[in-house]
Amino acid sequence: FLNQKSLYYGVKASNEQECLRLLCEYLENDIDNAQQLQSELEIMEYTMPSDASNNVVMVSGLLPHADKTMLSIMVLEKPVLWGYKVNKAQIIVYWDQGMNDTMSSLFEFGYLPNFIQNVCNKQEFIEALIAGEPCSRINEMIAGYQAVSF
Repeated sequence: FLNQKSLYYGVKASNEQECLRLLCEYLENDIDNAQQLQSELEIMEYTMPSDASNNVVMVSGLLPHADKTMLSIMVLEKPVLWGYKVNKAQIIVYWDQGMNDTMSSLFEFGYLPNFIQNVCNKQEFIEALIAGEPCSRINEMIAGYQAVSF
C-alpha cells in the first residue's frame, strides 16, 4: 500500500489550507497536476468539509490524479483545526482511485475508500503513525487489517 515516499512525518502546518498545499507539493511527482488537485481539494473542503474524526481526516480529489490507486499519509507535528473548525486532525490521509480502469471495480462499490477509512480510524493505527513507526510496520498493520476484512 504505502511506500516510504508516500508517508510524511513531522509535517509543520498551522491550518487546513497549508496542509492541502503541502500535501500537493509532496505528491507533485506522483500525480498529473498538483495545482489542479490543490484547487479541487480546496473547493471540496470549502463546499463539503471532510470530517476530522479521532485525529484523522481523509481527503480525495473530484477526479483521479495518479496513474494507479494511491494512498498517502501526512502526519503533522501538531493537530490543526479542520472543517467547521470544531475538530482537529493530526493525520491527513489522501487517497486517489487512479486513472487505471482495471481498478474501478474496487471503487464501484466503495470497498477501498471504506477499507482505508476503517483502517485509518483504528486507534492502534493512529498511535503507530503518531509514534512515527516505519513504513514497513504501517504496511504490516494495513495487511493485517486487509486479511481480516476478506
